[in-house]
Amino acid sequence: MYRWIALLTLALVLVSGGAGYAQERGWATAIAWSPDGDNIAVGSSTGVWFFDTEFNETGFVATPELAGMAPDSIDWNAEGDLFAISLRNNDAPILIISAQSLHVINRIPADIPLSLRWRPEENIILSVSFFEVVVWDALTGEELIHIDLSDIHEPDARHFNHLYSGCWLNNDLIALAGDYDIIIVRVSDQEVVKTFGNSGTGAIDCYQDEKLATSYGLVFDIDDGRRLVKDSHLATLDDYAFEYVSVAWSPDGSKIVANGNGGLCRFGVFDGDTIEIIAELQGSYSRVHDYLRYADSVAWHPDGSRFATLGQFDIRLWDAETFTLLRRFAGFDVPFYPSSMDENWSEAERIEYLHSHHVKCPEL
Repeated sequence: MYRWIALLTLALVLVSGGAGYAQERGWATAIAWSPDGDNIAVGSSTGVWFFDTEFNETGFVATPELAGMAPDSIDWNAEGDLFAISLRNNDAPILIISAQSLHVINRIPADIPLSLRWRPEENIILSVSFFEVVVWDALTGEELIHIDLSDIHEPDARHFNHLYSGCWLNNDLIALAGDYDIIIVRVSDQEVVKTFGNSGTGAIDCYQDEKLATSYGLVFDIDDGRRLVKDSHLATLDDYAFEYVSVAWSPDGSKIVANGNGGLCRFGVFDGDTIEIIAELQGSYSRVHDYLRYADSVAWHPDGSRFATLGQFDIRLWDAETFTLLRRFAGFDVPFYPSSMDENWSEAERIEYLHSHHVKCPEL
C-alpha cells in the first residue's frame, strides 16, 4: 500500500516538476538569466524549464494557458522572485510565475503582448501591443497606465507605425521600436518626448538611459539621437539584423550580442562603444525555411562574464572574454512540423526526418 502511494507521489513530482520530467521539452524560443546568476529560464511550447549554470535541469512550470505555443518574451523581476512570460496572441495572458513555488500566481489578460519587460524597480510590467503600451501591476493584474499611440504613422505611405517591442530606459522613460520610428515615451505623463526616424527597428534593448540597440542593426545615443553603428572589415551589426531576432547589451554596456539571421550560421559580438565586431561565433542549426519567429534568445549572466544563446535545438554558454564555448545543452524540438511529415510516424522517425531536413551550421 505504502509502496503504491510512494510511486504515485513520485509520478506526480515528475509530471509537475523536479529532476527528470514526463513531458517533452517542446521547442524553445525565449531565454532569461535570473538576477542572482544561478538559474536560466527557458520558455518552450510545453512550459518554462529551469537550468543551473551547468545546464542541469532544476525545475519546470507547465503553461497550458499558452495552448501549446512557445512564449515570445520572458523576463525576471529585479528581486529574482518572479518572472513573466507572454505570447503574441490575443487569447493568451501574460503569466506571472513564482520562482520559489514554480506556480503561476497571476494571469494578466493583455491584448496581443508582442513583448514585455519588468520595470527596473517595483513589480511593474511593460507590455507592447502594435499601437498600445500598457503598464501593469504584476501582482494584482491592474492596468496602471494605458498609452494609445495609434496616431503615430506615416501618412504618405499610409502605413501604420506598428510597435513591436519596448524597454525601460529608467523608471519613467521607455523606448519603443516601431516600423518607422524609435519612440521615447515618458510614462508619468504619457508624452512622446523624442522620436528617431529609422525604418525596420524590430526588437529593442536599452542600456540604462544612455544607449539602445535594435535587431535591425540600429544603435543610438539617447541624448542626441546619433546612430552609432560603424562599418567593420569583417561584418556590421546589420549583417545579423532581422525582425524579432534578439539583441542584448552586456550588464556594463561594453558589448552587444546580436543573435541574428539563422541562415548566416553565425552571430556577432560587438563593442558597445565603437560598435565594431569583436567576435563571430557559431550559431545553432539553420532555422526551418528561415523561420525567424524568435525573441529574447540571448541572456547575459548578471556579472557579464558569460552569456547564453538559444538556438533552434540547443542552448550554448559562452565566455564573454575569450568567446569560447563553455558548454552546450541539446534537447529542444523544432518550431513546427513540415506538412510532408506523416503524423503517424513514431517519435524516432519524426526526429530523424526533422533533423535530416535541417542543415547543421559548420564550425567557423
